[in-house]
Amino acid sequence: MFQNDPTENPGVIQARLAYLRRRKAVLDELIFCLERYSVYELPMPQTCTQDKRGGENRRRIAGMA
Repeated sequence: MFQNDPTENPGVIQARLAYLRRRKAVLDELIFCLERYSVYELPMPQTCTQDKRGGENRRRIAGMA
C-alpha cells in the first residue's frame, strides 16, 4: 500500500504536529486580539444629510422647472 518514507517516522510526525499546534495557538491569539481591538479602529458612522452628487441641489433646480 504505502511506502515508508524515512521522514515519516513517529518522531518527525510528533515534531510536525507540535509545530502546527504552536502556530495554530499563535494565530488564534492574533485573531482574538484583532477582534478585540477592531472596535477601536472602526471609523465612527457618519450621517449624510445630502446626496454625494448634489441631490439636494438637483431637487431644488427640478422644482424650478
